[in-house]
Order: sequence, then structure tokens, then C-alpha cells
Amino acid sequence: MTCLNADLVNVDSFPGHVNEFIKQVIKILQSSMLDDKFAVFVFGSLSHKRDHASIKNGTSDVDLLIIIKDDSSTQLHYLWRKLNTLQRKFFDAEQKKTSVVSHILQAIERQTGMHESIFLAREKDFKDVRFSNIFKTNKFLSKILAPSNIVIGSALCHITFVHGNKDIENTVKAMQASIGTEEHILPDLIKSLLMNTLLSLGGIFLLPFTKRATRYAIEATKWSMYAATYLMIGERPSKPSQKRFFERLGIASAFLNRWLRLSIVYEPDTRFTIIALINILKIHAMGFKIKKVR
Repeated sequence: MTCLNADLVNVDSFPGHVNEFIKQVIKILQSSMLDDKFAVFVFGSLSHKRDHASIKNGTSDVDLLIIIKDDSSTQLHYLWRKLNTLQRKFFDAEQKKTSVVSHILQAIERQTGMHESIFLAREKDFKDVRFSNIFKTNKFLSKILAPSNIVIGSALCHITFVHGNKDIENTVKAMQASIGTEEHILPDLIKSLLMNTLLSLGGIFLLPFTKRATRYAIEATKWSMYAATYLMIGERPSKPSQKRFFERLGIASAFLNRWLRLSIVYEPDTRFTIIALINILKIHAMGFKIKKVR
């Protein structure tokens, strides 16, 4: 089974600030190399039109994947610095805050790829699913906690080509065709359980110190559902579809409705942050129990 762009969005349907951001990214890439040396894709919430509200007002990131041809002479570190500066300009409202907690959280988020909008990788690294090279995450943490097959599979489900080299686009399409054939994917659900449990506990611990604490509970809930859904049906549905799916499986509607609402209009929510942990455990238990229904 595959989920080959079952409901591809039109690039023109992106929120205005997203289109402007993508244009600026392409401009930076073109200043460093020719169009036939790179390709730009969008994935994640951008790949579902019904999730665009959470990009405009809420917690979702603008996920751009940039794949560079292996024979490109471009210095990735130099290019990444320019793209990272652009990303901070557009999206990082926290960059002006100088508290110790804010600096620590930013450092952790960058090491884990959380709330990042640009991912830059060589074509070979992407084809070989070298997770830490693609998402610029800490290699040790990625090894023990990152459910790499689920993350890559979820990204590929509804990835959309935006600009650049068509051969790279064909490479990505070929990888899409392998969705649902991954071996040894169950251990990824164990990693997802560990990662999202720690993320949720971190949110609870941070409640007295920052208004961002609830964001970690939202993120942990989202990725728990993505992981369990991908294992069960080989898909990465939109957030409203995820909510309905897990309501049918018995997760409390009030919790799921609050999660969806907070994803669209963020505000600190102590109760949600605390009860997220038990629901994350329930969601993963469903994944282990049901496994594949596709």
C-alpha cells in the first residue's frame, strides 16, 4: 500500500506568508547554485489544506525539504547559515527573548529538529534515510529516540514538489512507492513512545517556567498519533482526520478537541499539558495492539 499524494494541495493555496518564505528560500538557493542542482518540497501540515490554519495561527511548522544533488560543490554549512537566518526572521518569535529558559529550550529544539522549518540534505543522505543528516538532529538522540522510518514515511505520504530538479523529484516519488513495505517498523513505535513520553514529561516539568510548556504536550500528542496511525494504516492524515480516527478508537473527544483547538490557536493550558501523558500512552498502546489494519 502507498499514500501517493492522495490529496495534493495546490502551492497557490498556501498562506501568504508561506509563499513569501518559499520564494525567499528559492532565491537564496539560486544565488548559490543552478536550479538543476536542487529541489524544494513541502511536507507535514502544508501537505493538507485542512491543516493550514494551524500554520497561520498555531503551533505547526512550515516544513520545507531541500535536497541537493550529490555532485553539487555548494558548501552546505554556508548555505544552511543563510537559510537558518531567513527562518529565524520569518518564524522564530522567541529569538528576541533572552531568558535562560528560552535559550535552553531553543538549543534543545534545534538539536531535536523540533519547530524547525527548513531541512537541507544531500540526495544520497535522503535516499539512505540518514536521519540525523536530513533533519540536523543530534546523532546520539536520533539513534535511540527517533522513529526514523515513521517520520520519513509520514513525510513522504503527502510530500509536494515545489521547484527545482525533476530527477530529484522522481527519486522522491520512487521512495514514495516503498511506503508500507518497511521492515522492522514496530521498534520505531517503541522509540516514538519513549520520545513522546519524555517530551510530554518535559512539558509538565516546564509548566512553572515558561508559557511554551503546552507546546511540547501538543507536539508529543501529534507525533504519537502520527506514529500509531502510520503503523496501523500506513498513512499520515490531516489533523481533523487524526482526531476522528482516534475518537473512533476510544480516545476522549474532549481531549482530542482541545488538542486540535490548541494546534490552531495556541495558549498555555495546564490541564491539557498534564493529561496529555496518559493519552499518549493510550495512543501507543493502540498502535502495539492493532498493528496493521491496512
